[in-house]
Amino acid sequence: MRTVVAEHLTRQGYTVVEASSGEQALILAAEHHVEAILLDLYMPGLSGWETLQRLRNNPITANIPVVVLSVLSSTLRPQLTGDAQGWVQKPFNENLLFAELGRVLHQGEGPAYVLLVEDDEDLASVLTASFQDAAVHVDHAATRQQAIRQCITRPPDLLILDLTLPDGDGFSLVEWLRQQPTLRTMPLVVYSGREMSETEMAKLRLGPTEFLTKAKVQPQEVEELVLSMVHRLRTKFADLATAGPAA
Repeated sequence: MRTVVAEHLTRQGYTVVEASSGEQALILAAEHHVEAILLDLYMPGLSGWETLQRLRNNPITANIPVVVLSVLSSTLRPQLTGDAQGWVQKPFNENLLFAELGRVLHQGEGPAYVLLVEDDEDLASVLTASFQDAAVHVDHAATRQQAIRQCITRPPDLLILDLTLPDGDGFSLVEWLRQQPTLRTMPLVVYSGREMSETEMAKLRLGPTEFLTKAKVQPQEVEELVLSMVHRLRTKFADLATAGPAA
């Protein structure tokens, strides 16, 4: 099972460190830069429950998101007091595993960080100004390459994307994002100068994705949509923290 999961993740661009026991997991998690942990509950020696508790008790590993892989249904699990952020039932569904892993990698606290990718400086200024009174920090990238650099330096919680860029287009940027394990499920607002076909929209979907046409919406409406998406994202994480992992 460990080999199968590792192969699926590696094909998606993840770097995988494998552990065959809870004791080994604790050591590796403390020694490596680990961004997420997939954890079985039933293991020889230290159980998954005990491993999870020790991860949380160690300041070095306390904030690493954990997705439980278990034969148990999440509805039958013991209460884990919010210590696990995700739950995937075995035999696992590949798409569900990727979705759950991507979701926990996009948790965040404090003001949401939004990246606006727009080559029109005047429009970018208007959009950025509309968020001044909101609990959102907005950065601006005017080109595809700037957007890529900023996504690498500081992955955003949400991206607002114009399709027309001086050094490429929004389609090629989305294709690049899809190749990045920690960015492939990012929430996205496509803010386009024209209507798009269903085929074009399919090529642009990442995580939760909304489509707006510039001629039909005001900057305030963009702000309202973005804040609504951020709120839904944060509320989902807050519910998980209080209710325990979701299936």
